[in-house]
Amino acid sequence: MIGLRLYTLVWYLALPFILARLVWRSVKAPGYRQHIPERLGFITPIKTTKPCLWIHAVSLGESIAATPLIKALLHSNAFHLLITNTTPTGRARIAQEFGTQVSQAWAPYDIPSGVERFISRANPCALIIMETELWPNWLNICRQKQIPSLLANGRLSAKSASGYQRFAKLSAAMMRDINRLTVQTDAHAERFEQLGAKRDKIQVVGNIKFDINLDSAIASKAQAARSTLAGRPCFIAGSTHAGEDDIILAAFSQIIQKLPQALLILVPRHPERFDTVAALIQAKGFNLARRSQDHLPRAEQQVLLGDTLGELTLLYGLADAAFIGGSLIPRGGHNMLEAALWAIPLATGPHMENFQQLHEELSLCGALTTLHNADELAEFFLRCYLDPAQAKQLGQAGFVYLVKNQGALCRILAEITHLVNH
Repeated sequence: MIGLRLYTLVWYLALPFILARLVWRSVKAPGYRQHIPERLGFITPIKTTKPCLWIHAVSLGESIAATPLIKALLHSNAFHLLITNTTPTGRARIAQEFGTQVSQAWAPYDIPSGVERFISRANPCALIIMETELWPNWLNICRQKQIPSLLANGRLSAKSASGYQRFAKLSAAMMRDINRLTVQTDAHAERFEQLGAKRDKIQVVGNIKFDINLDSAIASKAQAARSTLAGRPCFIAGSTHAGEDDIILAAFSQIIQKLPQALLILVPRHPERFDTVAALIQAKGFNLARRSQDHLPRAEQQVLLGDTLGELTLLYGLADAAFIGGSLIPRGGHNMLEAALWAIPLATGPHMENFQQLHEELSLCGALTTLHNADELAEFFLRCYLDPAQAKQLGQAGFVYLVKNQGALCRILAEITHLVNH
């Protein structure tokens, strides 16, 4: 317990600086300044006749991963769902997808007073944490209050495991306090074991991110948009980070020399970068359209900036080939499966540490190309458009791989049912 007490003391001492940083971040991302008291546990009390299930999805990626799980739980009609997030992008995604079907709040900071206050107002029957976001006081207080907890779609990179190992006592306490861990692969299971989780607490279920399907409404919108684009060669770079946009635009400069009518869809990962990237596109001499203003580009507009939230899946459906960002620079990459839904050729950069197994398996089945610079990116996009037979083969390989790996959702739902009922 000494480790947990010291950890908690550090939290209380750091809290003024954490709140100051929150305000500072809100300058670029105003969502951070909204509902700040919720981060200290001052949420609106949950009033429901159904058991309240607390699901935590820290950011956008986890919110996307949680979407099929939330849909399935809503369909079961067995629970009232309270979804917590840490970032505005994650919260906005849940709000856009589910509206008033679920309750939403910021996740409480990991200080006992805030966590106790949050739990007293939410009265959850169980805590479901998406992927990796483990907090010692959350889990310790839930255990004390006999609120069972489960890690859903768990993953732990070698780098993250090394970080947790530096706080071995705290990590072992968390592994003791959590009831169940459903994880994506044997490698992830082994890393959680090394942190102190007992093997009988862990079940390897696969990756819930495979359990997605193409909504018919989105498919219809994409088909209509493709018709509006009148057959223009269309390439997309999704979830890009600072340092990648220059490379992508340099590649596009090469592309339009050979395909003058080509269109690039550029979608930054974080909304606070929308205006910066818009200025960069114009500084490079491209005629810009913004999704939030122009909807779809006119013939003379060369780059469409995806500056809306929740439309990345739709925008992938307009493209002949896709590059997934966070991978040309050391950010660990992003999920490729939203693009694979459309059976289009996929590419990433070399920095895919957060999705290493997915990257390796997609590469082995011939569905993914790894690129390193603007020249290779331009060559990839051109090859995909100019050789449609090969492009179809690449895209189909990714789609088949996606379908073959579905099933984690059913396994996680079974674990949640068992957790709540026992």
